[in-house]
Amino acid sequence: MKIAGIICEYNPFHTGHAAHIAATRSQIGTCGAVICVMSPNFVQRGEIAILPKHIRAEAALRGGADLVIELPTEFATAGAERFARAGVELLAALNLPVTLSFASECGDVQALEAVAEALSSEAVNAAISLELKAGVSYARARERAVRAILGEGAGVLREPNNILGIEYIKAIKRLNLSDFEPFTVQRFGVSHDGGEGGGYASASRIREILRGGGSAEEYLPCPISSPVSDPSRLEAAFLYRFRTMTDYEFEALPDSGEGLWRRFRDCARSGKSVSEVIEAVKTKRYAHARIRRLALHSLLGITAEMQAKPPAYLRVLGFTKRGAEVLHEAKKHAALPIITKPADYKSALAFEARCTDIFRLALDSAAGSEWTTNPILI
Repeated sequence: MKIAGIICEYNPFHTGHAAHIAATRSQIGTCGAVICVMSPNFVQRGEIAILPKHIRAEAALRGGADLVIELPTEFATAGAERFARAGVELLAALNLPVTLSFASECGDVQALEAVAEALSSEAVNAAISLELKAGVSYARARERAVRAILGEGAGVLREPNNILGIEYIKAIKRLNLSDFEPFTVQRFGVSHDGGEGGGYASASRIREILRGGGSAEEYLPCPISSPVSDPSRLEAAFLYRFRTMTDYEFEALPDSGEGLWRRFRDCARSGKSVSEVIEAVKTKRYAHARIRRLALHSLLGITAEMQAKPPAYLRVLGFTKRGAEVLHEAKKHAALPIITKPADYKSALAFEARCTDIFRLALDSAAGSEWTTNPILI
């Protein structure tokens, strides 16, 4: 059986995601299996997922996936490099012949491989460091350094899905996964933060519609069976954390070096809202997403040390009959424990359970669901 892995958020699962899975299946054949490594209740942009993870996992299964594995929160909320590497590490830990499928704006895996190769060179990284010292943002510094080698080929670094694809390729090379052959599918529908058109809408637009009380059914392959999360319900929790954290806790946050943690600390302790804090910390050098992640990591208690460790388990969120066959085979070879009964792994899942309990405040729901919600079976 051919197996393709997809690293994803599905926040929420929409028609573009279903098209990506269909295109992936056309590459591996109708008898193949699609495994998704999916973010849980908090996501890479430093935001709260709009729907609970099991609801999103069910949508993925009904939309063509065979098995959904959780990407633990500490990695799901990391920067692109750590996010990508953890997803690849989890797929590799299955010890099955897996190819990686990802969507990209350019649809050209060779162009992305060329940039990944450039970013692995000492010369490019030295050039990036020099640009950063001049005060430019990391994204601009990276593109300038790669452009010096590849010319217009560096332009792929302007699009978010291309960037993640490059990070997947880098992770595969660094982990020496020579048989982990990646391929890319050109992104379907509108741009990453675009609007609506042609039967597609960006995930950000769909979230805007849903949180505004509207209907986005035409863009959602599966009906929504859960209330959507309300980030405002966590506002007081954020501000409490900001005002009670120690200097040591601020300094321990991921991606807070070069004095950023001090700037964040000062703004966080005096801010009257999360948005006010983020705007106060934001500069030309520090992107909104990086500051949002700092805020979220503060709330959840995620440290750089936690993100430096490799994933410790393979937690199953849902599967189909074909996915069950993959699991049966994986249990013979997997390098990490495969968790299908969360109540049997309370120690391993303790941090994830705490994150889920915090998320459920945004749903105005009771805590404890981590131990009572078993994998979805379709």
